[in-house]
Amino acid sequence: MFDFIAVSGTTENRVTEVVDHLREHFMEPVVIRNARYMPPIAPGYSTEIKRSSRCRYQFPNGEAWRPAS
Repeated sequence: MFDFIAVSGTTENRVTEVVDHLREHFMEPVVIRNARYMPPIAPGYSTEIKRSSRCRYQFPNGEAWRPAS
């Protein structure tokens, strides 16, 4: 989106990668409509990760890093 607004002014020959399987970890996950990235409704870049995810995956003490019982 930054490229379109502030640099090139075009969406021609542009590609955006979306890692959809991580959307559950974000406060405001990306929205794709008609194969187009929609701007976030909330101010910012929609990169805030949920506290529960940060705690679970915090290295090395998060629950995700503990050995399986």
